[in-house]
Amino acid sequence: MMRVAFSTLLAALVVACQPRSNSAAEPEAADLLVRWHFAGTERLAGETNGTALRAVLAEPATRALIAHTLERLGEAPVTKPLAPLFNDLLRAESFVQARGTPGRPEWTLAVRLPPERAAVWLSTWTNTARAWERPGARVAQAGEWVVAGVGDEPLAGFEAVRQRLHKTGRPGAHQEPGAWLEVEADLARLAPGLGLPTNVTWPRAHLALAGQGASLRAVGRFTYPRPLELPLEPWRIPTNTIQDPLISFTALQGVRPWLAEHALVRELDLPAPNQIYGWARALAPYLTQFAWELPDVAARLPALQTKLPAALRARLPWLDFGEVKMVPSLTRLVWTGFPMLVPFLGPAPDPGFATAGIFPVSGGEKPAPAELFAQLHGRTNLVLYHWEITQPRLADWQELRLLYDMVAGHAPPPTNTPAVRWLQDTNVTRHLGNAVTEITRTGPRELTLVRRSAIGLTAFEIHWVTRWLDGRRFPLLSPPVRLLGAPKPAPAGSTNAPPAAPSPHAQTGRQH
Repeated sequence: MMRVAFSTLLAALVVACQPRSNSAAEPEAADLLVRWHFAGTERLAGETNGTALRAVLAEPATRALIAHTLERLGEAPVTKPLAPLFNDLLRAESFVQARGTPGRPEWTLAVRLPPERAAVWLSTWTNTARAWERPGARVAQAGEWVVAGVGDEPLAGFEAVRQRLHKTGRPGAHQEPGAWLEVEADLARLAPGLGLPTNVTWPRAHLALAGQGASLRAVGRFTYPRPLELPLEPWRIPTNTIQDPLISFTALQGVRPWLAEHALVRELDLPAPNQIYGWARALAPYLTQFAWELPDVAARLPALQTKLPAALRARLPWLDFGEVKMVPSLTRLVWTGFPMLVPFLGPAPDPGFATAGIFPVSGGEKPAPAELFAQLHGRTNLVLYHWEITQPRLADWQELRLLYDMVAGHAPPPTNTPAVRWLQDTNVTRHLGNAVTEITRTGPRELTLVRRSAIGLTAFEIHWVTRWLDGRRFPLLSPPVRLLGAPKPAPAGSTNAPPAAPSPHAQTGRQH
């Protein structure tokens, strides 16, 4: 899966740096767009850590997905010039950097190669670069490394990497020694090309990934341009509301400033909570629920019954499903008319909390283990905690995405692609185990993430990546096919998108 992730990372960032901007070049200190260093799959094959990842990579479905991904990258106009070199970029140790303006960056690639492959790079790079219609293209050998550059002259990044290789034998410095994959990116400058909302304050990000026992350990640091407005408070967990058997649990705080400005919260005249809890249960699909502090929940329901229909129609005008009703015996609002599903909102078993979801279940089950909630207690700088059993949660996300497509007016996704078959192959997914992610505030402008997982990704991220791989315009981001009558969404910059998700400093990933 790391090979898929690395090749698609390369594709995504090549796409992000396609011509979209005419702004002038920035000073060298601020002109980095993205750089990464990858140890190469040949080195990883000899590692004793990351055994779950190696088991996933050995499965036939994974090999088929990798081959299919590389084939599509080799056919796409934006990545086709690199097709003869993809295998080298995956197998060998490599360093890739893009700097300059987002719409017209300078690319530098350094690859550690045996003599026969070095000769291929030296002889073919100019033709490869010419396909991108850039005036500057250089390639040189520095010891065991081939360094290649493409862009507008004078190719300062190429020259800087070449000189470092001659002086130190290394293309760049490791911030995390021993990392298998290390990525640094200016997300604010990359956001337009990646299709991210542009009304969000995106950080400068650094991520390092390495094996640790059976799992992978990811450490990310996110530095923002100004101090973060993240009010952190003692955790108040609705322990009576969150019931076993769980397959995921998420706790997030510091969201009051954003929610207070959100249009929907204002329309419904609700106080903005600072903490939100989400969890999924293993009893059936769609058992993803949420809870948050909301004083006098029952007393607010009549007003919400009046205001919710207008808010829903304004956001989902193509839907004509039922109505919002009060169920007095349960003191609960329900949205009727959906096949099988009954979206609901009402008081939680914990006083002063509201709970909502799309499939109500009666209580009576045993509470979630106290050991899970203990991960939050006393954590004064913890912004986000997420734990999941990835295999069942991955199946959950497939069902939830189908529901989302139906509500959003999207055509159903393809059903028999290598990516879909990979998601459904239990020989693959049985290796995914637990994933634990923690995000903490480690400075006024800094958040740090620590994650321990089988292949470096959560179930939601795995699902998102596979949907991207199946996109009609891959490696470009493909907008969903909208059904007849469903209006086009608002531009990304005009949405009520949340600020870049707080990315915290996590301590040690814990499994339950």
